[in-house]
Amino acid sequence: MRSDEDYFDSDSSSSGEEAETSKVVCVPKCPDELKPKIGQSFMTLDRALDFYNNYARYVGFDTRKKGSKKEKDVTTWIYVVCSREGTKQRNSEQSEVKRKRYSIKCYCNAKVSWKYIMGVGYVIQSFVEEHNHEMVEERHKRFMYLNHYVGCTVLEVRNYRRDLRAYVEGADAQMLLNELRRKKELCSAFTYEYEVNSKDRMTRLFWCDPTARRNYHLYGDIVSFDTTYSTNRYCMIFAPFTGKDNHGRPVTFAAGLLSKENANSFSWLFNQFVKCMGVTPKLIVTDQDLGMKVAVEEVLVNTRHRWCMWHVMNKVADKLPKNILGSEQLKKELNACVWSELIEPDAFEETWHAIMERYGLTNNVWYSKSRANLMQFYMNYNHALETQRSNSAKLEYYDSTKVPILRTGLEIEKHASTIYSGSAYTEIQEEIVYACFSLSCATLGVSTNTDIEVYDIKDKDSNSWTVTYSIGDDTYLCGCKKFERLGLLCSYIFCVLKHNFVKLIPEKLRGGRWLKSQFVKPIHGGFCDDQEIHLAVDKKKIAFKNLYGLFIEIAQSIEGNIDQINAFAAIIEEGGSSFLAKMLFCLPHRREQ
Repeated sequence: MRSDEDYFDSDSSSSGEEAETSKVVCVPKCPDELKPKIGQSFMTLDRALDFYNNYARYVGFDTRKKGSKKEKDVTTWIYVVCSREGTKQRNSEQSEVKRKRYSIKCYCNAKVSWKYIMGVGYVIQSFVEEHNHEMVEERHKRFMYLNHYVGCTVLEVRNYRRDLRAYVEGADAQMLLNELRRKKELCSAFTYEYEVNSKDRMTRLFWCDPTARRNYHLYGDIVSFDTTYSTNRYCMIFAPFTGKDNHGRPVTFAAGLLSKENANSFSWLFNQFVKCMGVTPKLIVTDQDLGMKVAVEEVLVNTRHRWCMWHVMNKVADKLPKNILGSEQLKKELNACVWSELIEPDAFEETWHAIMERYGLTNNVWYSKSRANLMQFYMNYNHALETQRSNSAKLEYYDSTKVPILRTGLEIEKHASTIYSGSAYTEIQEEIVYACFSLSCATLGVSTNTDIEVYDIKDKDSNSWTVTYSIGDDTYLCGCKKFERLGLLCSYIFCVLKHNFVKLIPEKLRGGRWLKSQFVKPIHGGFCDDQEIHLAVDKKKIAFKNLYGLFIEIAQSIEGNIDQINAFAAIIEEGGSSFLAKMLFCLPHRREQ
């Protein structure tokens, strides 16, 4: 007979983790001239460190100084390690609130050391090339500490925006269409559609790039469509299609501009969206708008339509009588009714009507600007989109380099840390700890009927929850419906998994939404992630990388020679000024009004 010790026994101690990570052997690939070699010498310590850091930057890892010795202000010995060297520190329970949840350290042994030899310089004494982890992917290298550098100044950005505003005045709509057409020529997967009226003025516009389309097929089961933004001088309505990614962060699927908020405009935009994506969302959340409701029913036939609760509750202040507007008790009761995740439809209706009667609201009727030009608006949109994607990429980088600090010795928690994204794992971890170590979460009883096992679980509030386990198809259902609603497991199912000595999260209980990016599968089938669609963008990145590498190479070669440094700086300053002046000169002059 198995005991609790069988479930809680785990090899996730420090020595166990070190043994597991040491199984991975990664030898970075790079040109031979970039790789350190024992016996290689450098005139100065800075040159030595820069050489190793450039090697690390190229192959994809960060570095950290580990130790050194000095004699009379001269460093005689120094060694540098991979930033993932060392052990993860477990904090005590007393510092639970300020506890670090993640660590990059995984016992990596890659390192290099130098010894100072008089008349020769700093000579490499040892070099360990192998790492016990994968190198940072090319698309994530910009987040490495070694790649942090200063860009243009705020003043330069402001001056550029000023010149741009003067240049696009009166021709912004055509410039926007020209820009979209240029993107289409560079990338065939880029999509845009527009319409103009009898006066040749743009009235409708839809656009979507391949990255947004890919995100829709990964996370587009639920779409939010919001038209509360009037963000340009022509008062065209900005209508983005958005959702949430596997980190719980906003992700943009497509966008549109509309001159009118009516059923025809919304239908046109929805049709363009479906045409672009090839499949409709399972659920769309919108504001309370009659034209929008008609368009959804007409175009998104098989899509469930729900009103955005934020918009609904935001209108409460406008609809309540002034004499009860300040009632804190009413606000408390409304919030408890509306924002409850566990309330059933019948119970909601009953609670809602009770509140209306209690406060005499049964007869009350509940109804439902920036001035940038279009080119400025499009630039602002692209900047926001790039920031959104950069933040998402940074979280992917953290998922691939940072190791969560476990709070238990359970295999099931260790397994969760390897498959869930950081934000999802944080919540999953809390559920595991509560289910497996809290005395208030326990199995009260189990009943079996053929292939069905029914578990009665209590919580800290003495509530009883039913978890049903179907032995035949290995599925679990809990009365709280958290997995069905959010795609995340509840503590009650974890309690049953513990009872059944399940050490790994079953595949059917992992969901798809909150996994690490490499495990996420498209929600909408039939999508092919063609890497050629990013060809134009990749060429720019490669060209910039080569330019940056050329600068570093020249700068290192002239280090220590003040005359050469001053000459090189003068060349850069003169060339930069000439280049910027030529850019401004090439801008078409404004047509006289």
